[in-house]
Amino acid sequence: MSYFIRVLCELDVSVTRRELAQFITEGAYFSDPIFSPPAESSEALQSVWKTFVITYHHDKRPILFQRLDGVSAFAEAVEITGKVSKVRTDECFSLILTKLQKVKQVFVIEIDPVGLPEGAWLMLDCCESFLSRSCGGVIYAPDDGFYDADLHRIL
Repeated sequence: MSYFIRVLCELDVSVTRRELAQFITEGAYFSDPIFSPPAESSEALQSVWKTFVITYHHDKRPILFQRLDGVSAFAEAVEITGKVSKVRTDECFSLILTKLQKVKQVFVIEIDPVGLPEGAWLMLDCCESFLSRSCGGVIYAPDDGFYDADLHRIL
């Protein structure tokens, strides 16, 4: 079963797949992860991209990063706003709503949480924080809430 974590960003700052791969490799979360596209490829340097796949174990479903911009990012923010506004109307929600209205790009991270090793969870936290800091984002984890770049819960 898939679980989707989103980093909703106010800034349209480019984070390449090579930068993500280097960040993950330097963190030593896995031994010999496989990146698609490969980190050393010219494709990984493109500032506009749609998907990035991290295979950390041959028997496990890979971790998928998707980058949405333009209309797709706006649609994602509207969908999340609709879900949250049904259950929250307080001051914290007003702050989140303001952020959601400014979304320029969204990073969607798809994982299979069943059997995900501790190193993968740590990598995800660090990547979420990295993307949020780089792009002025807020992290949304369904059923858990919204988090800032320091992974402090804000709603």
